Amino acid sequence: MIKKTVFLKSLAFILAAVLFTGCPDPQNGGSEGPAAFNIRSLEDMAKIGVEVTHPLSGNYLLMNDITLENWTPIGDEENPFTGVFDGNENKITLNSFSDTVVFGDYLGIFGDVRGASVSAKAAIKNLTIHSAVNATAAPPESQSVGLVTGRAELAIIENITLTGTFAYNSTNVNYLGGIAGQINEEGTLVKNINSSLNMNIIPAGSGYIYVGGIAGRFQNGAGIENCHNTGNVTADNAANAVSGQVFVGGIAGGSDYAWSVNYHGYIIDSSFTGTVIGRSKGNWTFAGGIAGTIVGGSVNDNLATTRIECCFVSGTISNEGDQSGYPYIGGVVAYNYYGALVSQSYFSGTIISGGKTDPFACGGVAGYHSQITAPNNSRVEECYSSGTANINDGALVVGTTAGSALPPERCYTVTGAQPQAYYAGWDFTSVWKMGDDGYPQLQWQ
Repeated sequence: MIKKTVFLKSLAFILAAVLFTGCPDPQNGGSEGPAAFNIRSLEDMAKIGVEVTHPLSGNYLLMNDITLENWTPIGDEENPFTGVFDGNENKITLNSFSDTVVFGDYLGIFGDVRGASVSAKAAIKNLTIHSAVNATAAPPESQSVGLVTGRAELAIIENITLTGTFAYNSTNVNYLGGIAGQINEEGTLVKNINSSLNMNIIPAGSGYIYVGGIAGRFQNGAGIENCHNTGNVTADNAANAVSGQVFVGGIAGGSDYAWSVNYHGYIIDSSFTGTVIGRSKGNWTFAGGIAGTIVGGSVNDNLATTRIECCFVSGTISNEGDQSGYPYIGGVVAYNYYGALVSQSYFSGTIISGGKTDPFACGGVAGYHSQITAPNNSRVEECYSSGTANINDGALVVGTTAGSALPPERCYTVTGAQPQAYYAGWDFTSVWKMGDDGYPQLQWQ
């Protein structure tokens, strides 16, 4: 009789567990699919990917504000986070990483976020992250670092607000962003981000170093949409003992920089109004208001062209204190290369040149606009610069056009208000509107 009673109780427990797991969680909006695991504390958060009850493929719902101290990232390259984390409009305060993990390859609240497939993407959403991170690392290999995740692939990161400060000094970091160190692959998307985060990054490492207010590097078709940064982004390799070459931007460090026409992704409907500072000891510094560089594309297919579209910058772009031999500065992008495209964007900010040498190229929209033969000509179209610079060519739409890059089309350097008719050929139906100050604005502003 005792054995039968124990058996019946055990069976009832198992059935209850199965029924609970399969039912919608009323606190998760009653949506279809597996119920969310509710997260209420650092201890709950630390169970993800560690305890069998909290799998990396799980669906998680943050129930209240929490603070993370000495944090170990969730997921890594071998065992990435493949599930969904919904912040439920709550806040995570990230004070510090664990001393044992600042040597890891992927560093963030999540280390590596990677969906199982195109139809089963991972997601991080509906969250405020307040950072007080101030870390120093000397990792043996290169790192990807971001407050949300070091790396994202087949993933959606959306509706995130970043606040606070983020200081990071590393002898070997290649990709670092406010949201993600790097985002990879077609369908990977970072969107609807608002940041006032102030970043002070002292990076170094072999190869190129990408630092961005939202993402360090984007590649292989990843997208950035409706992201807005009012914070400051400093990438100061000149302050590091180890030499490096810096690509820094208010939104992204950039796409892969190479002699390649391959498509890497896009940045659209985004803005930067803070200050970008880029300095390096290596050969190159690329500093841009939206991105340090974009590379790759074809005049025959805009959707297969790495591009910046419908963006604006009204902040400050500076390389004061730069030690590189070949600095490039752009109000929107420093280096537009191998078929990439900047379109329907504008710069109304300030460029400050102050390195050991004058910039090799400097422009209000694109600093350097170059390479290669048709159909992979770089393009700058339907853009304007009303910004200022402390060097002669800084306020021009394009500083230097080289190689087989096409001359800027329907672009204007303006020093005062003009009537709408002045901007011949522009789309004032679906893209532009005239602002009260007499300068064009994007319709989403």
